[in-house]
Amino acid sequence: HLEGEYLNGATPGTVYTSPLTLGCQTTAQSCFVWLSYLEEAITWDRRNDPLEPRRGYYASLDLQQGGGPLGGTYKYRRVLPELRGYLTFGDGPLTLAARLRVGELYPASGRPSDTAVDTRFYAGGAFSMRGFNERRLSPLLLTTPAPTSSNPRPTPFTLPVGGNGLLDGKLKFRTMMIPD
Repeated sequence: HLEGEYLNGATPGTVYTSPLTLGCQTTAQSCFVWLSYLEEAITWDRRNDPLEPRRGYYASLDLQQGGGPLGGTYKYRRVLPELRGYLTFGDGPLTLAARLRVGELYPASGRPSDTAVDTRFYAGGAFSMRGFNERRLSPLLLTTPAPTSSNPRPTPFTLPVGGNGLLDGKLKFRTMMIPD
C-alpha cells in the first residue's frame, strides 16, 4: 500500500503539539506525509450467517509493517486482533453478541509521537462505539485557531489526534423478530 497525503490544520497552542496533531515531523502548520506499508490479514469465520449471526465466532488478525523497502515518512509495526462471539439461547429470538478489539502501534523509533495521524487508532461511529461520532473516541487536543481581525478571540475546540493503542469491546443482547 502506498499513500501520500498533504496534511493541513490549525496551528495548535504549543510548538510540541503540531507533530502530535498532524503527524508532521516538524512544527509546521502543514506537511506532506508519505506512507508505505505491507498489510497481512488472516480471518477465521465460524458464524452461521455473516449478516445476522446467531451462533459461532469470528477471529481476525491484521498486521502492518510501515516503511521498509518502499520507504516512507514513518517506520512502524501495527497489530490489530479482533474476536467476535454469538450465542443464541435455544431456538428463541434472543442472541448474546460480544466483540473485542485490541490494537497496538509500535513506532520504530520508540517515541510515541513518531506516528502519522492516518496510522493511529480511532473509535466511534456506527461500526465501533455508536454513542460517539465517527473517530471522536480518541485522545483529544484542545486547540485555538489563530486570531484574525474579524475574530480576535476565537473559540477553542477539540481535535481528535488518535492513539497508539486501542481497547474496544462491546457486549449486547439482540433480538430477532419472528413472523407469526
